Amino acid sequence: MEAVRMMLAELGYDMAHYHQESFNFAALEEDDDFEIPESDETVERTVFRVELAKSGQVLECGPDMTILNAARAAGLRLPSSCARGLRGSCKSRMVSGTVDMKHGGGIRQREVDQGQILLCCSRPTSDVVIDR
Repeated sequence: MEAVRMMLAELGYDMAHYHQESFNFAALEEDDDFEIPESDETVERTVFRVELAKSGQVLECGPDMTILNAARAAGLRLPSSCARGLRGSCKSRMVSGTVDMKHGGGIRQREVDQGQILLCCSRPTSDVVIDR
């Protein structure tokens, strides 16, 4: 990016029109925000089992929480830079189960058709097994 800035300046480009965006892909910090919905004791809650097939880890996830946030709440560190501008970094293959995935990009329809999901925006609608 520095080389591009220097080249543009040398060419006489009006740097007032230059914009640059960068992201920090360092390890997930302990203080990174994620949502854990508050419990409503008056409503019976459904909890789904999410299994990470490769590691054998199992966690519980309600339909009101994304799989990624449930993993974080359980102390698991799954790869993800979604909140830092790199969409699709939490993409994983769903071996079995169903999810409600409302995404804003980072995954193509053909990947969805092949069983890929984004953990950051997938809420379970059944027990789920993820190839992680």
